Amino acid sequence: MEKKNSKQENEKEDKNNASLLTPRQLNVLELIAEGKSNKVIAGELDLSEGTVKLHVTAILKALNVTNRTGAVIEASKLGLTKQKE
Repeated sequence: MEKKNSKQENEKEDKNNASLLTPRQLNVLELIAEGKSNKVIAGELDLSEGTVKLHVTAILKALNVTNRTGAVIEASKLGLTKQKE
C-alpha cells in the first residue's frame, strides 16, 4: 500500500512541478538541456532570439536558479526533462 501512495504522491508532484513552466518554456528547457544556444532555439521554435531570452529568464526564475546549467539540473531533479537513454 505504501508504494501505491508513494507513486501517487510522485505523480501529483510531477504534475505540480510541470505547472511551474508553460508548455513553450518546457520546449525551450528541453533545447537548453541539449546544449543549444538561444539563436539555435529561436530558429528551431520559429521565435525571435529576444523571445527565447524572455523564456530563459522566466525558466530561471521559476526554478530559482541563476544559470542554464542550474536550470537543467533542477529540471532533472523535478522530472521536467526527458531522460536520455
